[in-house]
Amino acid sequence: MSKMRFLGRFLWLAALLIAVPAARAQEMPQTLDQEYAQMAVKVPGFGGLYLDEQGTTHVYLQDLSRAGDLQGLADRVVFHQGDYNFGDLFAWKDLVRPQLAQPGAVYLDIDEQRNRLVFG
Repeated sequence: MSKMRFLGRFLWLAALLIAVPAARAQEMPQTLDQEYAQMAVKVPGFGGLYLDEQGTTHVYLQDLSRAGDLQGLADRVVFHQGDYNFGDLFAWKDLVRPQLAQPGAVYLDIDEQRNRLVFG
């Protein structure tokens, strides 16, 4: 995972954790993929986000008219046409996960920079 991608995930997770009520703090924290899947429920068509080397936040949306729902996410936000909703990518990842037991399979991830599920 690139340094900027890690930083982007870290910043996004930190922002979400700040907004979480104290009662929820006692629960097991969710993964970033789970948080993004929840965001896709709140903002239909949300396909993920990442932070580039210049500090710009890039957001994938299936429907770019929903960009206003996320405009205050960061100082510099660029919206891209996404092919897939993050909730779908997350569900597909769970469906494909058993294939990691196959010989030669070593990697399964949702690539936020490409709005794709990556398996290798």
